[in-house]
Amino acid sequence: MKKICMVLAGLALALSGLLASVSASATTLSGPGQHPAIHIVAPHGRPMMSPQGASIVYSSNSSGYAATPKSGHASAFQYVNASYTVPSLSCPAGGNNGDLQLTALTPGVSQFGYEDGINAVCEPGGSPLYQAWYDTPAGGGAFDVDAGDAVASSVDYDATTGVYTLKLTDATTGQAFDITQKSPIPNTVAEVVTVGEGGSNDGMAAFGAVHFDTIKVTDSAGQSGGLASSNWTTDKVVALGPVSGQIEAQPGPLYATSSSAQSAFETTWLRGS
Repeated sequence: MKKICMVLAGLALALSGLLASVSASATTLSGPGQHPAIHIVAPHGRPMMSPQGASIVYSSNSSGYAATPKSGHASAFQYVNASYTVPSLSCPAGGNNGDLQLTALTPGVSQFGYEDGINAVCEPGGSPLYQAWYDTPAGGGAFDVDAGDAVASSVDYDATTGVYTLKLTDATTGQAFDITQKSPIPNTVAEVVTVGEGGSNDGMAAFGAVHFDTIKVTDSAGQSGGLASSNWTTDKVVALGPVSGQIEAQPGPLYATSSSAQSAFETTWLRGS
């Protein structure tokens, strides 16, 4: 089973004395970190603006959308949530590791933070493993889920108390976790992305497509909206394979849902590395 764990020694030192509480059947894990936010790479002459006008950020591991503070507005984020269905992996016999990181609040681009979502992995031999997971600078945990399960996950930060709350509910099975941790570190990125391990042997697992819905973001001033809002800057994040240099997973257009305060989009897998 893949370990989801302590991710940045500097943050761990700053956060000594953290308290974590876990509900339901989540298994607490520890070990080397696995889930960075967004690793930026050079664009290599690729387009820097999407047809919708959003800036494109090229990454070695992530595809989706990320909100960052805009000058003159709130300097941090309080909340991000999304709903989705666990996609089914197509695993080769040799295995092809990959993750689906779905909601996160982080201290900044290319930094580790407070994340939860689905960890979908092709294990050696080609068997898929699906887990609902959370990851923090103090450690993480997970429980098993199945492809096709309907999931909702969120990350919330209360600046008054300095407490992060990470929630994930599998509506299909009723399993859930509700994690709290105390931290003084503000978050400057709210993201909904898919993440591949990266590297020449561990690319992004073949997940087909995943649709994210009911995405809502709230900043530290209490202003709420979808990922696209006049209150913050929204970047389209596109993963380039470390071997091919080509797009691994392509985020589609960002849409407003039936409620104008929410967003939806779909990411389609193209290649592993």
